[in-house]
Amino acid sequence: MKTLESKTIRPTTGLGWVTLSGRNWAELLAAQPRFADRCDKWGEMDGVCWAWLLGRQPQFAGRCNWSRLARNDWMSLLREDLRFADRCDWSKISGENWCCLLMDSPQLTDRCDWRKTERSGLGRLLSALMRKESKFARQTIACSAFDVERVVSFLPQFADRLNFRNRFDASNWANVLCRQPQFADRCDKWTELSAQDWHFLLQKQPQFAGRCDKWEEFDRRQWAWMLARQPELADRCGLWSEFGGSEWTLLLSHQPQFADRCDWEKIGKEDWRALLAWQPQFVDRCDARTLSRHDWANVIAGRPEFAARCDWRKLNGNDWTTILKAQPQFACDCDRAGQFAIVSGAAP
Repeated sequence: MKTLESKTIRPTTGLGWVTLSGRNWAELLAAQPRFADRCDKWGEMDGVCWAWLLGRQPQFAGRCNWSRLARNDWMSLLREDLRFADRCDWSKISGENWCCLLMDSPQLTDRCDWRKTERSGLGRLLSALMRKESKFARQTIACSAFDVERVVSFLPQFADRLNFRNRFDASNWANVLCRQPQFADRCDKWTELSAQDWHFLLQKQPQFAGRCDKWEEFDRRQWAWMLARQPELADRCGLWSEFGGSEWTLLLSHQPQFADRCDWEKIGKEDWRALLAWQPQFVDRCDARTLSRHDWANVIAGRPEFAARCDWRKLNGNDWTTILKAQPQFACDCDRAGQFAIVSGAAP
């Protein structure tokens, strides 16, 4: 087994930057485009990287190798920024892709290859609703209640052309009301909503809490999710003492103001790693000796005052990406990271 004595410390230059991969660079530049002149991995970025980067920093379009974007990459990019529609190879887009795109961006109607959408009930429904030359006749369209639910949820302007009230069960209504609460007065299934339906609905639309009759049926995990999204429901929760480490991690990651209710002894090692990624201010409550270099990267990204505790030599490209996205002032430390890097082998 090699020991520290069998390794030597060798000067290097800018080793921190060298460790960044093409994907690291895409993630970093999406948050901190100022580092573009340091990037030497443009050629290593794949379609996933370019979709992520251009969706947030479109000024880098001139560097993009568009041929690397696959169908799913185009879907991701167009959902972020439609200005790249003219560059898209539409032959890559499937009928199901078109259905998703049209529900997000109905202005793409004129570009749609409607022949591809005819293979599904949702596609036929969208075609009948959205094509200018089409006459709508719902009785001729075979589609499921779920297809109608998706249209009403994403394209409410067409709701009055669909006889959806008589087709929806309680779960359909819960899903629609999550996105389109204005249809609440049309719902006749309130008493049929299950605890699971209410769990999802209240996370998005807490104004319906007065209609809920399933409070006693929620388990501790459902409560953690609801409170993470809607902390104003806290007074209705009676399961605080039953929360375990995973529930406290979920809740405190989103709502740290509940820290005074937490039994910190329930937070395990893996829970701490997840929690500190979201709320690094809690680092003083845990045993810092259990933290990995990745944990420290998350802590420094959120709380730079703890940087003096970190051994910069141990950080890799993923860690530096995490830090520099949030704290670009540590770029000089990334430059110096390799000055005392440990290199395996005998002394020269």
